[in-house]
Amino acid sequence: MNDKGQNKQKGNRAEQLAADYLSREKRHQILARNYLTAFGEIDIISKDDETLVFTEVKYRENTDHGLPGQAVGKAKQRHIIQTALYYLQENAVDDRALRFDVIEVWQRDKDRLAIHHIENAFQADRDY
Repeated sequence: MNDKGQNKQKGNRAEQLAADYLSREKRHQILARNYLTAFGEIDIISKDDETLVFTEVKYRENTDHGLPGQAVGKAKQRHIIQTALYYLQENAVDDRALRFDVIEVWQRDKDRLAIHHIENAFQADRDY
C-alpha cells in the first residue's frame, strides 16, 4: 500500500476511534459520519443531550510538530461551520444548541493511540 493509502487508513482508524469514544464514553448519539457537501466535510455529527455537536478528527503520527488539533485553523473552521449550516438547513434543524469540537488522535507508541477531546474548540460567529 502506498503512503496515501496508509494515511487514509490511519485517518479512518482515528475517526472510528473518535466515534467509538463519543458514543461509549461521552454517550453521544452519532447522527452522521463523513458528512460531505460542496463546502467541505464534517467527520462526525452527534447529539450530546440536546446539543448538536460537529466534530473534526485530526490524526498525527506523533506530536513532534505540535498536537493534531493545531491543524484546525481559521480556514478549516470556516469550512466546517459552512458545512454545519448546510446540515442544519438540509435537516430543518433550528433552535438547537450547537457545538464545534475537535478530537486529536496521535500514535502514543507502536501499538497504542492517544485521544484528546476538545469541547467547544471554536465558535461560529456572524461572519459565517
